[in-house]
Amino acid sequence: MMYIDDCLRATLEVMEAPAEALSLRTYNVNAMSFSPEEVAQEVLKHIPGFQITYNVDSVRQDIADSWPLNFDDSNARKDWGWKHDFDLPELVMTMLSFHGSDSRVAQAN
Repeated sequence: MMYIDDCLRATLEVMEAPAEALSLRTYNVNAMSFSPEEVAQEVLKHIPGFQITYNVDSVRQDIADSWPLNFDDSNARKDWGWKHDFDLPELVMTMLSFHGSDSRVAQAN
């Protein structure tokens, strides 16, 4: 998972990097991996009593299970100094900031 600001910045950084610094033509960039439970735990820090239920879609889960747990972005880190800025706490804070007083989440509290 990658916060869109990190994704856009990575794209711009590789485009602006000196050609002689780049050892590849394409790069993996990675940011964070988390489970639904980890997201719920982070939300709980801000919304006491938060509860979530979800049903796993077996077709989509099979696709997700076929992916690697992490993408190796060591070449991007080495070649142009890539590193992500946003992690799960920032992602959750941003997500919650979009839930104003009219949201179902805010009304539940």
